Amino acid sequence: MVAREIYRRALALLQEEDTDGANYDSDRFESTAPRLINLLCTLLDDLDLHIKGRRFHESQSEPRSIETLDDEVLLHPVICAGVLPLGLAFLLISEEDTSRAGLFFKLYEQEKDALRRRFKQSRRHRITSVYS
Repeated sequence: MVAREIYRRALALLQEEDTDGANYDSDRFESTAPRLINLLCTLLDDLDLHIKGRRFHESQSEPRSIETLDDEVLLHPVICAGVLPLGLAFLLISEEDTSRAGLFFKLYEQEKDALRRRFKQSRRHRITSVYS
C-alpha cells in the first residue's frame, strides 16, 4: 500500500478537526507523516513477520523505510489497512488532543493484538506423544 493512502485513512479517522472545531495543522501532519510511518513500520516489523510466517534473519536487520508519502509500504496489507492508520492518527495528535490520542492508541493496541491472535501459527505434535 502507498504511504499516502495510510495518511489519508489516518486523516479520515481524525476528521481533520480537533474537539473545538478548529482544523488541525495538516501541512505539519503531511511533512512529519513519512517519519512517523517509518517509526511505526519498525515497531510493527515483528507482527509483519508473524503474519507472514517468517522468522527474523540477522542479515535483514536494516528496517525498511520510506522517503515520501508516494513510496510503497512493504508491510502486510492487513497491517497497512488497519493498524498503521490507527497508530499514525495517535502519533499525529498526541500533543494536541491527549484524550483522543489515548483512544487511538487503545484501538491501535487492540487491533495489533487481534491480528496476532488471528494469525496464530498452529503447533504440530508427533503422533507418538498423543498416546503416551
